[in-house]
Amino acid sequence: MTNMYNTNEERAELIKRKLANTLKYAYNNSSFYRKMFDSKKLTPEDITSPEQLLKKLPIVDKNDLITNQPLNGIFEFFSAPNATNTILYTSGTTGRPKIIAMSDTDLKVYERDCRIMYEMNGIKKGDVVLDMYPFGINASGFMSWAGFKEMGVQVVPLGVSPFPPKELIIKMHKPNVLFGLTSYIERLALELHGKGLEPTELGIKTIAVGGESSTKEKREKISNLYNADVVDIYGTTEFGAVGADCNKKDGVHVMDHAVLVTVVDPETNKEVEDGKVGKLIITKLMDEFETPGTILINYFIGDEAKIISRDVCDCGRPYMRISNPRRADGAVFVSGAKIDQHDLESIITNAENRELLTGDFEIIVDSKPDGIYELLCRVEPKSGAIIPEGYAEQIANALKSINFPLANEVMGRRIDFSVRLVKDNEFELCKKPGKPKRILDLRKE
Repeated sequence: MTNMYNTNEERAELIKRKLANTLKYAYNNSSFYRKMFDSKKLTPEDITSPEQLLKKLPIVDKNDLITNQPLNGIFEFFSAPNATNTILYTSGTTGRPKIIAMSDTDLKVYERDCRIMYEMNGIKKGDVVLDMYPFGINASGFMSWAGFKEMGVQVVPLGVSPFPPKELIIKMHKPNVLFGLTSYIERLALELHGKGLEPTELGIKTIAVGGESSTKEKREKISNLYNADVVDIYGTTEFGAVGADCNKKDGVHVMDHAVLVTVVDPETNKEVEDGKVGKLIITKLMDEFETPGTILINYFIGDEAKIISRDVCDCGRPYMRISNPRRADGAVFVSGAKIDQHDLESIITNAENRELLTGDFEIIVDSKPDGIYELLCRVEPKSGAIIPEGYAEQIANALKSINFPLANEVMGRRIDFSVRLVKDNEFELCKKPGKPKRILDLRKE
């Protein structure tokens, strides 16, 4: 078992020391944070504890990251241009993906912390891993693979491609560990059934799921499908390995030797008490020898969770534990595709469509018995508007054109996607009293 500290006191001292390194590095190497410090007449030495961080520096989010990576190539969050050797992208469903630069020391930290998480998941030397996270410029496949390099495991980096057929790979390599998006892992069981293979007889011992929110019930369902232990891993493009389940399944262990995770009230942005759900705010923690390619402080990752415990877990690990994070930014994952309500809103309120539509909408997600997901977007025409033939299909095509993962899943017949024009009284959510809700997830998972 690899622990970076053993007591709460050691944790507090480690975080304090590494936070000081982070603040100094950000000021000296990130033009974004230097401007922030200078505008508030602060120096790194003026912040001496995690508690002061939120009081003295503002929260930043993906909009700040995207705004400061303009097309002219000036990336104000990049902090090690001479040491950058890898560029990672998020999925970029809005057409402007987040771009993260990585240095040699970033890669070493990735490998170290992924290895800690995988060991926590019960993966060990000699295991054969079928890795079904997407590979390419998107980070998930790259990150999932990084931790295996020094573990002595055999990795088959299949990704999400239908070729070669997964049943053939499974028969040839006999993996005992599966890695992938929750929805892909579940659908694979259905595909294998269709090919005459019984998932419970494949010898799978561990399934690590991540990349999208999953409930305890969902993980139990997958566990029963494969007769395997299902564990959760939590990583992000911006920070790499953030946390993972252990075999006790009592919360996600946060890699708080590498990231400072704080939970804040979504309205006040003030830290909440343990046990209360709020926004996850993450800060990179670093050693003096590290040269991060992208440094982020007080960054809202777009997820929410609660702190379960700061005490040593029954597994013996001392890391702080949080609940399984869920999306907090008006988005839902369907078959691995992120469906962001803001994407639909931007389409139906643009100059081409605002003359015909009111701008009200809702997104309904459901699952069918055959394993296909149903995605329905309801939009409201203006009273008296003359709607051209095929208009709903035009909106659907517009959404697919800026969301490649959605288009890919629709083309692969894994999502049944449609747009429907509805009247005011046909809305399920957005016309109810109170703050409008746009997403209704009917999946019983």
